[in-house]
Amino acid sequence: PIGQIDKQQLTDAVNAITPRGKTPLVYSVLEGIKDFKDLKGGTIVLISDGVESCDGEINSIAPAVKEAGLDLQVNIVGFDIKEIEARKQLESIAVSTGGIYLDAKDSEQLLDSLEQTLRVEFVVLDDQGEVKARGVVGGEPVQVLEGEYNLKLLLQPEPLKIRITVKADATARLILRKEAEKWKLIK
Repeated sequence: PIGQIDKQQLTDAVNAITPRGKTPLVYSVLEGIKDFKDLKGGTIVLISDGVESCDGEINSIAPAVKEAGLDLQVNIVGFDIKEIEARKQLESIAVSTGGIYLDAKDSEQLLDSLEQTLRVEFVVLDDQGEVKARGVVGGEPVQVLEGEYNLKLLLQPEPLKIRITVKADATARLILRKEAEKWKLIK
């Protein structure tokens, strides 16, 4: 279940897996959706080295997410994918849910791709709730006009919101830090 990580339990679960050379992509994502039912949304990160090989219907994923009423995206890392059709299939799953697809050819690229899929996104909203800018924590700065805004970090299970003031010709930097199991924004 989604929650605090028990490293030993996670290690034991991974070690208990017996690979069979099959790739049940659709089944895996559909089962993953069930884990998010109480969270209202989040991100599934799927790492695959091949195409769907268990008769799953790729086009069933996005409707299943919508039917579940979740704000859920699937980010996919294709590990050492050589076939163009396999890559297209993996990309289509990611795109259909608003996720991203990344390639990784070796362990270093795999780690880099995982870090990219786990970045925290944010939006800058005006008082009417209109998105004026969006970005990722630690990414490129965003530009907005001088004024008062609501900054919303798209964290799970609950977004973090803070009121900010943007001044002309100035750069505002905020620090996102986890303290006592809670995320905090520090001005």
